[in-house]
Amino acid sequence: MKLKGFARPNIIAFFDKDGTTDWKDSEFRTTLQLFNKMGGLAIPTTGRTGGDVEQDAKKYKVPIRVVIADNGAIIIDEQSNETIDKIKLEESKIAQILDKFEEVGGNKDLIRVTDGKNIYATTDREVRKYYKNNKVARFSHDLRKDIKSGNIESLTKITLAGSKDQMQEMADFAEEIGFWTDMDKTKFPAKRQQNIRLDIAEKGINKGRAVKRTNEIFNPIDGYICIGNGWNDLSMFKQAIDDGMVAAIMGDSSRELIEEVKKYQRDIGKGRVIIIPPEKERANNFFRSFIKLYQQRREEEQKKSRRKRLPNVERIDVPRTLGEKSQTMDRRPNSPRRNITEER
Repeated sequence: MKLKGFARPNIIAFFDKDGTTDWKDSEFRTTLQLFNKMGGLAIPTTGRTGGDVEQDAKKYKVPIRVVIADNGAIIIDEQSNETIDKIKLEESKIAQILDKFEEVGGNKDLIRVTDGKNIYATTDREVRKYYKNNKVARFSHDLRKDIKSGNIESLTKITLAGSKDQMQEMADFAEEIGFWTDMDKTKFPAKRQQNIRLDIAEKGINKGRAVKRTNEIFNPIDGYICIGNGWNDLSMFKQAIDDGMVAAIMGDSSRELIEEVKKYQRDIGKGRVIIIPPEKERANNFFRSFIKLYQQRREEEQKKSRRKRLPNVERIDVPRTLGEKSQTMDRRPNSPRRNITEER
């Protein structure tokens, strides 16, 4: 697959957004600008929707060209606003999820869906307040009806919220009918409600799949690095290890997550795991250091390549003056062997 306006990158950096990188850090923009000049391709790889990422990139002037959103369900070229890759939910199963949520006593205002670029939610007062500064949120008086009738289509993810018991029952059901799920705490629509969030997507959708697909498309010269902090980053850490690349994990991540990634690397015997010291700017300082080291390595390799002799070149004896010992000189293949003497 060829993409217009893209040169083959030297290296790709896949990085999680929330809890991993701080886009408010003014130096982060400078870091990515340097990375781009070096032929790098920096790709936010997040559970957020593509429109969310684009909005923050514009707000903080972060130079981003490609985004992996909805935990890997969609890959977007932000410059052309074109979809590079997308796996949408099976429509017949979406209705089953909505009916089951109603059956377990779920609140209809705690349903959200996305098409990979926009978020669709209800007109509930607290929901609208939650999304008050979000320019990609779209609101519906009856979201379930709009989804079932096909007014909102090509969905990549359903997000539900509610009690832990409700979300566990929904997760079991979603997985039973062939969906992938991810469950965690949420502040939606208000932190005081102490809701649990459940993301639902097609089975096989994860960041690791998106990392693999992106590398197939762009084929970076020097490989890639994955930087993250959560359980939804586990698949991309494992993909990096499988490919002999670097998996960089925030040091304040779940201890169980860190140990699982380390064990996987030991079992596979490839790749490298780096634990990033958690700092105020999160992984920003680590990324800067990584870029500097990569730049130095490329410069050293370029110097070495300039010093290399021509391939398959024979060596011939060249006496500089009669009676002196021979020195060596490169001779291209198939040229006749001869003695060269200096005129006196």
